[in-house]
Amino acid sequence: MRAYIAMLRAEAAEKNRIAQEEALRLKREGSPLDRAIRRWFASLTPEQQRQRFYLTILCAKFGVIPRDMGEALRRLGWERKREETTASSRRYWVAPVTTP
Repeated sequence: MRAYIAMLRAEAAEKNRIAQEEALRLKREGSPLDRAIRRWFASLTPEQQRQRFYLTILCAKFGVIPRDMGEALRRLGWERKREETTASSRRYWVAPVTTP
């Protein structure tokens, strides 16, 4: 029985080590979605980069669910804002300002 418990502990330790390595890699390199957003955004003209980006359009473009897109945009430093009108208020995203 002790050998079995030791084996389970060793497997758990290995899984934890692999998960920590993956978390560090993800933090350093970003997720595939992060990289795709960076490449797409870099391909836009400066004028296009300053526009408002709505979550529904971004989700359709990249084929992801809103939660994943929102998390990726937050990781990349984008800011969520609200468009205040009398009829409704829509949320949109603004890219971080980069200085040359």
